[in-house]
Amino acid sequence: MSKAVGALIFHVRSKNTMILGRRQFLKFVASAIAGAHAEAVPNIYRSSTVFVDQQLGFGFRIPKGWHLESFREDFNEILGGQRLAEPYADDKEIFDELTEGLMATLSKYPIDEESPKRFSPSVTFFKDTSDCLDEYEDLLDLSSSAISGFSEVLTDYECIESPSYINRGDCVMVRSKSKFLFEHEELDSSLIDDETFLIHHKKSIYTIHLYDSPYLGDSAQSEFALFKDSLHIA
Repeated sequence: MSKAVGALIFHVRSKNTMILGRRQFLKFVASAIAGAHAEAVPNIYRSSTVFVDQQLGFGFRIPKGWHLESFREDFNEILGGQRLAEPYADDKEIFDELTEGLMATLSKYPIDEESPKRFSPSVTFFKDTSDCLDEYEDLLDLSSSAISGFSEVLTDYECIESPSYINRGDCVMVRSKSKFLFEHEELDSSLIDDETFLIHHKKSIYTIHLYDSPYLGDSAQSEFALFKDSLHIA
C-alpha cells in the first residue's frame, strides 16, 4: 500500500444527504456503536466502518478499505510536505493554519511513514464556532472569501463551480468546487478537484473538503457519496 498525501486546506447533493438533528444523530450512535470499540478519548467510538464522536456530535461511515485519522496533534506533520504557492512556500504560520480545527481525515491510502508516498483521494472534516462568521455578511460571503484566499496560496487554483446555497430547512449550507495543482516535495505535481461544503448548524461551522483526481484516474465519487449520505451532525 502507498502512503496517503492529502491536500490541506484552510479552514451537496440531494435533500437527504448529510443528516442533521440530535434525534437522528442518537439513532445513528445507537446503531453504530454496537460493533465499534471505545477510543481512549471519552465518548468516541470507531470500527473499520464507522466513526462517532458523541461529545462533539458528529459521526459517519468509513468507505470500505479507507483509513481514518482523528484528533491528532501532529496533523500538520503527518500531512506535511505539500508546497504552497510563492511567496508562501516557506510560511510555517500559514501552513499551521491549514490544519486548525481539523477533526478527522479519511483517506483511500494509509498515512504512515513506512509506505511510499502518493496522492490520495481524501475527506477532511473541520469544526469551528459560528463566531468565525462575525466578520462576514453570511456563509456565502465566507465561502467566497475563502476561495479568494485559496487562490493566493495554492498553485493554479481555479473555482470551477461558484459557491451556492443548498436548499435545506435544517441548516445553512453552501457548496462549491475548485481545482488546483497539488505540489509536494516528494511527488510529481498533479491536478486535483476539491468539492467543499460549509455548514452552519446551531452554533458551529463545519467545513468538509472532498479531494480526488479524475485527471490521474483516481476518482472517489462513490466513496464520497457514502460519506455524505452517512454523515450525522447532532
